[in-house]
Amino acid sequence: MTPQKPQAFLNERSAAGLSSATVKHINATLRAALSQAHRWQLVQQNAAKLITLPRSVRYAPSILSPSQARDLLTFVRGQRYEALFTIALTLGLRRGETLGLRWCDVDLEKGILNIRHSMERVKGEGPRLAEPKSERAKRLLRIPQVCLMAMLNHRVIQAKERDWAGSKWQDGDFVFTTGLGTPMHPDDVSRLFPTVLKAAKLPKVRFHDLRHSCATLLLSLGVHAKLVQETLGHSSYQLTMDTYSHMIPALRNEVADRMDEIF
Repeated sequence: MTPQKPQAFLNERSAAGLSSATVKHINATLRAALSQAHRWQLVQQNAAKLITLPRSVRYAPSILSPSQARDLLTFVRGQRYEALFTIALTLGLRRGETLGLRWCDVDLEKGILNIRHSMERVKGEGPRLAEPKSERAKRLLRIPQVCLMAMLNHRVIQAKERDWAGSKWQDGDFVFTTGLGTPMHPDDVSRLFPTVLKAAKLPKVRFHDLRHSCATLLLSLGVHAKLVQETLGHSSYQLTMDTYSHMIPALRNEVADRMDEIF
């Protein structure tokens, strides 16, 4: 096998719309397979090591400002999905982590949230619970008061829905469900969120950008990056800083201000 063959294959995948990260994962698999083939003397060289990978394009998340974040929570107050958006914005949970919450993971009296699972999409099937992305993703979080009130209201709403559904209710102990008690599908949340933003006259952002907004709001308020890392469940402190430090002008200004204090 010559390098031209895997190069052409990856170029085709990139042209088909796959992200640079996905193309790199494909190449990593090719490299591993061809390395084994080379050790077994089935090929003369590992052609996947000699190709040029597509340039990485870093996604620039859209962030809600503090006033926009307040407007969002004000708009959804009292609505069926108030708690869903409040948790994502105030605690920075991933979409799957939010939908994977069960009431057994929530202690409303102590104000504690236990992140133990994530809801994932399965092609051709319904959503199902899975382990979080990493051990770091398993975490205990203190629930902010604004979020606690939203969850208390949500429990009342869910109890009414259970009564309306009667024998059709399928109790899986999930916090966020359909009108019949089954877990919400991640795609349904992604479809719902733009309609809420439009109705609230807020800029278009992804549901995942609520997580980014949470991080930037905390950092801009002076919360230590280590605590932000633990809140978001990032695998490392460095990941948190690499992802968010350049997005907050206040942090850049602090560098200049501290230098001025010295001189």
